[in-house]
Amino acid sequence: MKGLQKNRGITLIALIITIIILLILAMVTINILINQGIIGHANNAVNQYEVAEEKEKIALGYQNYKMDKLNPDKEAKLTVDGAQDPIPGDEENGWTITFTKTGHVYKLKDGNITAKRSAASLNDIEKYFFGAEGEGRSIMEIVDTNNWVYKDDDATLENASAKVKFMNFYAYAENYATGNIEYAFYFRYENKAYKVLVKGAALTTSPDDGLQVVYEHQEGSVVGKKVQYKATDSSSATDWIVLYENNDGTIDIMSKDVMGSLTLGSGDVNATGSSNAEKAINSYNGAIDRINDYCASLVTNTTAKGVRSAGYTGFETKDGKLIATRDATSKYYTSDNLKNWQSGTYNEKGKVNDTNGEQDLIRMSYYYEGWNTETPPTYNHFGYAEANNNYWLASRFVREGPSYVDFSVRCVGGGRADDSYLWGVSSGYAGVDSPSCAVRPVVRVSKTDVSGL
Repeated sequence: MKGLQKNRGITLIALIITIIILLILAMVTINILINQGIIGHANNAVNQYEVAEEKEKIALGYQNYKMDKLNPDKEAKLTVDGAQDPIPGDEENGWTITFTKTGHVYKLKDGNITAKRSAASLNDIEKYFFGAEGEGRSIMEIVDTNNWVYKDDDATLENASAKVKFMNFYAYAENYATGNIEYAFYFRYENKAYKVLVKGAALTTSPDDGLQVVYEHQEGSVVGKKVQYKATDSSSATDWIVLYENNDGTIDIMSKDVMGSLTLGSGDVNATGSSNAEKAINSYNGAIDRINDYCASLVTNTTAKGVRSAGYTGFETKDGKLIATRDATSKYYTSDNLKNWQSGTYNEKGKVNDTNGEQDLIRMSYYYEGWNTETPPTYNHFGYAEANNNYWLASRFVREGPSYVDFSVRCVGGGRADDSYLWGVSSGYAGVDSPSCAVRPVVRVSKTDVSGL
């Protein structure tokens, strides 16, 4: 009998322990779901599907409306499946369409559908970027390196101009030929960096495009700190900035000062060709590896585990050594492209646009204030030593208009991310250039190989 009671006691204790373990596992699982945003991602996916479906219904309703207008015996009226009826508005001023099930609101004007979110669904930072009602806001001008100025002055985020910092660069611009220009601008608010798209000639934001968090500062991280390092074994230590902290105990640091001078385009000494045009084209084709290799030639300290250019993606191992990831572009240009353009068959816009190094630029801009001790700041958010020294980013850019196409390599000049023309065609005529810029190496080292941490 005593043995039976003892076994019952052990069973009860085991049950209690099991319940406690299950509760702990449940709490951990819930925490992971919340912190890693899995629930949020699932909700976003559902919302994106609903938006796409509703836009399709609006487009169908608008198509039927246009067809009814062609029928003199039928009254043209906009109706949309699932939306409130009647729909307020008209063709001249546009319609405001509200779906009864989801509450999603859209603006339809001239065939363009713009999503509107309710004010209750917008947080403070979203209201600042998209307007209090999600109606979108148009950029007027950037008056300095800290503020984004809108055509409407009623910023909905309290003291927004002091809290939201314009990070002073854009990642890309597209659709020059159609006039529907699209930029990606970056801003810092509290401990996060945001990316927002602006579109059209008026450069207007829309909550339909969303507000993306592209970087978040982690407390205790060494990223953004200034350290001292020697580019060569025999040189004096100079200031470098920590851009990345890696899991293996290494860090990626970037030179605070620009270094060297590299000529690309028709004057590239490594580019082959029987004419300046061919040299410029081949220089463009090989620009990524050329810039990375030049950076590696400037940093010969034996403690350097790998060297690449600012504005690139990372490293790879080759023959037991860490090198800048080789350019994987499979499409290259030749002088035949000039003939194709002149014959009207040129159709290669943007085929080799590189989008390298976005994170580099984000971090360089995010931590700028901690690097710059000048008053007022003179380095325009990129922290390089002399404002007149431009430097290459290992990334290419294609810009096309109705009668021209330019092939450029990204660079930073005057504190802003820009691009420098190497070759192009305009109205059937080819042009080339031979620009020179400095570089900013990024080096992977052990934390023990730098001082100042």
